[in-house]
Amino acid sequence: MKLRSLVVLLRLLSLTSLFVKWYYLSSRQNDLETYIVYTGDPFKDEATSLQHYNYLIQQAADSNSAPKNILYYYWHTFSGFVVNLTKKEADRMAVLDEVVSVFRNENYTLLTI
Repeated sequence: MKLRSLVVLLRLLSLTSLFVKWYYLSSRQNDLETYIVYTGDPFKDEATSLQHYNYLIQQAADSNSAPKNILYYYWHTFSGFVVNLTKKEADRMAVLDEVVSVFRNENYTLLTI
């Protein structure tokens, strides 16, 4: 009898740990992170660049999410912008034809004083 209750307890613990892991991973999908989106050659002017960047954000953004704002944009030497996206939105952005690459903005700390 003790062995049987021990097996049931172990199964409950393993199911609980699986649920906690699934919940943690699924909640991470909704976390916003800063991404740099590179779109290739620059446009002729700043207004055209911004219009195109906003179009790309609308294509990749979740329909039920808050509006996304461009944090920074590049249009002189190359074309691209910085925006806060979820992992899912960044993956959607990366497969758009007008996008060359999407990568997460990493913060580095100096190791020297």
